[in-house]
Amino acid sequence: MDRELEKKILSDFHKTVEIMKKNSDPNHNAVITTENIFQPAYMKNREIFKKFLDTLILDGSGIEGADNLLKFYNEFKAGKSCLILSEHKSNFDVPVFFAVMYDEGDIFKEIFEKIVFVAGRKLNEEEFFVKSMAEQFHRVIVVPKTETSDHMALKINFATQKFIKENKSNYIFLVFPTGTRSKPWEPDTYKPLREVYNYIKSFDVVIFMSIDGNCLPPLPKKMSEEIPRKDVIRLIFSEPYDTKKLIEEKKLEWEKTNNSKEFKEFFMDFIMYKIYSQKKRREECPTV
Repeated sequence: MDRELEKKILSDFHKTVEIMKKNSDPNHNAVITTENIFQPAYMKNREIFKKFLDTLILDGSGIEGADNLLKFYNEFKAGKSCLILSEHKSNFDVPVFFAVMYDEGDIFKEIFEKIVFVAGRKLNEEEFFVKSMAEQFHRVIVVPKTETSDHMALKINFATQKFIKENKSNYIFLVFPTGTRSKPWEPDTYKPLREVYNYIKSFDVVIFMSIDGNCLPPLPKKMSEEIPRKDVIRLIFSEPYDTKKLIEEKKLEWEKTNNSKEFKEFFMDFIMYKIYSQKKRREECPTV
């Protein structure tokens, strides 16, 4: 990227973040307990941040598989519990998802507002600017398995699972199967978490979302030091799947192949294959 353009984008980004900080309380929900695991979207900064995102998201951006997404939404409206499994590559994934969906028309705005993102605790408890971005969207908080040694973390996760179970008719839930952004210098960050299998099992319908393009590539440093860039963003949606049928089909396939992997691992590898194989920019994908 041209150095002068990079400086301009960074300057605009920092100005936007400073405005957002003035509208946001750094202490609100800064500590996660069982009482605040569900955090409804704080709308005050949305328009401000979208104006900045609109300078990054280039012409040609949009949705591929829009009919698949609409079919998925009709399943939700018919009373099915619905789960989106999405690629995770950037701290801008959710804001960019929001911006693209809002540019596609009213029905896609409606769909977006039904989505609750299953998000890690660190988005609230680390840097304030990250919290000010994350809090713009409906979230339910989880604590990663590596951090569940303390009693409160276990209680938080129990409360989150209870919330999800009780609200499947009210919301569509979105989970990032890798649990973290995929980082080119860490191959393991492209791999799924086995425990995501349990999420999938508990929903009626699942759809896979890929993100082609990236307006905030990760760097091996603090989140606040990552540099936004302009890019074409394509959100790609698979057909929706009946989860029970999908699991049964893959179990038969697993049994026939005499695979040395446990079924959960085999199934989750298939999930990531579905997500990565939809993408057009092969240089962004791991081997699939």
